[in-house]
Amino acid sequence: MLGKILAKASDKQTLLLPKIQPIGDIDAEDFLSDDASLQVHQAISRTGQLLMMLDLLKDWALQNPHLSIAGEISTSALKSLNLATSLLELFDHMEVEETNLENLAEAYQADLSEHRTSILTVLELLKIKLPQKLKDEKLIGPSARRSLLIRLEAERIASAKLKGPIIAAGSTGTIPATRHLLKTIACHPQGAVVLPGVDQYMADDQWGMIGPDHPQFTLRTLIASLGVERHEIITLGQTDVSRTILSSEIMRPSASTDTWHTVLPSLKGQLETALHGLNLVSARDRHLEARSIALIMRKALETPHKTAALVTPDRDLALRVKSELLRWDINIDDSAGTPLTNHGLASLAALSLRSLSNGLKSADILAVLAHADCTLGFTRDELLRQLRHFEIVVLRGFANDIGPEGWQLAFARAKQAKQSKARLHSLAMSLTDEDWNLLAEFVEKLTEIFTRFGAQTESGNLHFISGFKALLMQLAPDADWSKPANQIFKNVLEQLEKEAHRLATSTLQDWLEIVLHILEQQTLPSSDVTHPRLSIYGVLEARLLHADIMIVGGMNEGVWPVQPDSGPWLNRPMRSIFHMQQPERDIGAAAHDFVQALGFKTVYITWCQRLQKSPQIPSRWILRLQTVLAAAGLSATLQDGQFWLELAHSLDAGAVMMPVGKPKPCPPIATRPRQFSVTEVEKLIRDPYAIYAKKILKLEPLPVLSREPDAALRGTLFHNALKIWNERMPEKSFDANLAGLIEAGEEAFANLHDDPEIKIFWWPRFARIAQWLAKQDIELRTTVQNVFAEVQGSLTFSVGAISHILTARADRIDIFRNKSARILDYKSGKPPTAKEVISGISPQLPLEAAILSKNGFKTIGPALVEEFLYVQITGSNPAGDLKYIDPGLNLTIDELAQKHLSGFQQLLSRYQNKSQAYLPRVAIQKDRDFSDYDHLSRHLEWILAGEK
Repeated sequence: MLGKILAKASDKQTLLLPKIQPIGDIDAEDFLSDDASLQVHQAISRTGQLLMMLDLLKDWALQNPHLSIAGEISTSALKSLNLATSLLELFDHMEVEETNLENLAEAYQADLSEHRTSILTVLELLKIKLPQKLKDEKLIGPSARRSLLIRLEAERIASAKLKGPIIAAGSTGTIPATRHLLKTIACHPQGAVVLPGVDQYMADDQWGMIGPDHPQFTLRTLIASLGVERHEIITLGQTDVSRTILSSEIMRPSASTDTWHTVLPSLKGQLETALHGLNLVSARDRHLEARSIALIMRKALETPHKTAALVTPDRDLALRVKSELLRWDINIDDSAGTPLTNHGLASLAALSLRSLSNGLKSADILAVLAHADCTLGFTRDELLRQLRHFEIVVLRGFANDIGPEGWQLAFARAKQAKQSKARLHSLAMSLTDEDWNLLAEFVEKLTEIFTRFGAQTESGNLHFISGFKALLMQLAPDADWSKPANQIFKNVLEQLEKEAHRLATSTLQDWLEIVLHILEQQTLPSSDVTHPRLSIYGVLEARLLHADIMIVGGMNEGVWPVQPDSGPWLNRPMRSIFHMQQPERDIGAAAHDFVQALGFKTVYITWCQRLQKSPQIPSRWILRLQTVLAAAGLSATLQDGQFWLELAHSLDAGAVMMPVGKPKPCPPIATRPRQFSVTEVEKLIRDPYAIYAKKILKLEPLPVLSREPDAALRGTLFHNALKIWNERMPEKSFDANLAGLIEAGEEAFANLHDDPEIKIFWWPRFARIAQWLAKQDIELRTTVQNVFAEVQGSLTFSVGAISHILTARADRIDIFRNKSARILDYKSGKPPTAKEVISGISPQLPLEAAILSKNGFKTIGPALVEEFLYVQITGSNPAGDLKYIDPGLNLTIDELAQKHLSGFQQLLSRYQNKSQAYLPRVAIQKDRDFSDYDHLSRHLEWILAGEK
């Protein structure tokens, strides 16, 4: 950038540019002579330093098992990573400030809490172990090497080996090595130091009052080290004096703010001038703030050559603005880049690492297989077809998230269910034999890939890296590694492979967390295809770059500036012992960045009143700005940005807001269902919309991913066992009944005994049910001649001119010796009450009785029902209960059955009226009860709109 500016200013077609070197560039050593390069050890890579620190922490934890922090290190890879990262941040700060922990003994003598005292032993690692390891390998830390290179450059300048002119510009000298370099350049015969934003308006008495949180603090320290007075500094170029005065007054030291009411009224004219081009945008929320910023930038493009930039430390705001600009197809340059894990193979790797770390949960493995680079050697269409089948058959079966073994087992269970014509989702039932064969091969291949990875990673660190690379090659054999993002990812893997030996002992879980952590720290530079006149800068880049419109975004307290934090390892007294800067200095640096941004001609300051659900306050500097203007009588002069907020709000606003009403679908009569099971009749009464969605729209809810064994499965297993038992006509003795029940249960549970929950909890429950039911059945069969289990029945009748069919599958029908019948229904949950059955809200058993009376159960023949019995089977204490339904003195059971059949026919006749809608949740038992189709009927929307 500077080279382009110099070339343009020279007005020449060709120009020999001076050497331009960023001060403090860790990776740059072009300015060193060969002799100087020999004096500097190589820096350890950030990856190598992290692995070395993790290894030291593991050894320390073994030596200090009595400390709670040691337990966290030993048991949690993630906590170890967090601890190692925070320790290295402290080590980096010490290298930057060129201090050490030689005074650690003094910290033990300080008045510290027990927690602080215990962690001092951890700091011994930074004092002795880590420096010694680096020394043994003839390596140094990256920041220490940078400081050493800077000091060597200063020596070269001081020794007159480097001729001038030499100009250092833009640095505030926060790093001791940089201050030394600046002083050396200032003392060079042809040297010059250009300081950014020295406040020459501030009075001398105020200059002496400033503390670490003031924007001029680091400059005051630097000026003092240069051995010059502030008034000796020359101002370059023209400055906006009025804006300088405003900035200085905003940052006036707190000890002298009591003079505002006397000083500021006399400055009213200059402060009013300073407000030209200064705008404050107070958004209701972060979304509105980002959209307002995007609109300001969009407007700037309407003026040829005009540039605009957003400077903010808030990455969330930056990403939101970037996203908002895409509505106009504007791709903006973001100096922070984007996370590497958002791109290419690094994205697939991150998904794979999370999946492996979480135990290959169904949702995670589905995300891996759906990645654009993942093909497993198939074409994309073939993979997506197999993935759809794999999801519905395996991942939405009872896979129980147990990885490759679970996939194989879930597939075997589903295939067996298909062959036995048991209940499977309609999508699974629709698969052809060829589909099942291809899916078997797919499951086998996927199982082999992840099983092989697990076997490869048991032999050590290098085997993990090579095994993980092999896994990626199998998942994405056709990936293009030459893409920029994939090249960076490849370099990360090579660096990991090179440094893996530094972590002596580790588990697979450790490495999964480590590699994911390292990947998440990498960024990909913004694409070259970005708009040339719009940019997003971090606060560091903004110091050096110019824009016609500067937007200072995210000015919330706690965001800019962040709250001072001394870190988890050193409190303020300990920092003083080790001669380290207090965290308020970071506030001073942030204040300096804010003041520098205010120097632009057109400035927008933005903040939001709420972040997520929490109310916020503006940055302390916004509050100071408002206080200064109020004291000067200029409160109403600051432009409030209301125009941009209103424009942002209206951008997606509809002309009229109409509350969402309850859906009232009225499909054509010809499409309305004509066949119902007795259980669907209750659904038609309670939630007609569910019948509409299932039988007319033909929508069947998908089972949830990683479906755990639930109450529905438990009920199915118990019913299957009782069906097998009843069909075998058990003997009328307790022992025979019990043996038959246990045998039937073992058959029903056969494919699920390997599930821990079923084996530990459900089978003992069934065993208790068997004990209870074997005894009860002896009494129930005393007067019974025949037992029919899981028997199918149907009844055809006409409503108007339209024929309808009512079907039933009775759990059990007992025929007494007098040829009357008893209908039993097994309930693993709570059965309906007698009131619900008699009223018709739960008409299952009466409708089954009506079908039976009209010879609808062909294998039984016509019979009148004299008993309704719900057999509640829970397996708790007691294991079950018999609940008879008594219709009362006014009705016989047969009369009740005919009444409910007639009521059902009347209900169907109402649905032959084309204006009769299938309404949702008409007679739902409890408002909080869930329906499979609530999301489709937008239940929450219309209920919140006040419609019942």
